[in-house]
Amino acid sequence: MRTNFPGMGVRQTRTPRTSRLLLTDTARPVAAARQHTRCVLTTWQLPDPVIEDALLVTAEVATNAEQHAAGALELWLALSEQGGLVIMVRDGDRCRPAAAAHADEDAECGRGLAIVSHLARRHGCLLLSHGKVVWANLSVTGEPEQPPACTTQGRNREGMASRMSSEPSMAATTSS
Repeated sequence: MRTNFPGMGVRQTRTPRTSRLLLTDTARPVAAARQHTRCVLTTWQLPDPVIEDALLVTAEVATNAEQHAAGALELWLALSEQGGLVIMVRDGDRCRPAAAAHADEDAECGRGLAIVSHLARRHGCLLLSHGKVVWANLSVTGEPEQPPACTTQGRNREGMASRMSSEPSMAATTSS
């Protein structure tokens, strides 16, 4: 089996580590996404600091999708052999998430994408025919990864444009 998520830093061959959770009919989708992420990343034996960062990124991206998007909601996790963890949330809305210009100190919202930008090596939004995937790539090894070839813009940790080359397939469930 071959699972590729070019541009998001995942190129896997024989033993891909991917996990998918459909959140559409879940009563508390953000809580379910966090619980699933913790369980999967613990099973994959990732370090606790990586798991904590991944939980925060998952919660921020899933919350944005739950609050601002319509249609199907789905979480994907993928671990690459190159030391990257990709967190993807697919929803049915084709509008790109907008970062708040500046959130007040007392604001209860508006910082989600800034948090994702701070924790992720790269992140972005991939428009699909029936929605979008908001993704973030986190390091699990601390080693930098070579940037991929490109066609669709995203942002890296420093806020500079990065690119990805194709949309992910959304058909698998957990494998390890």
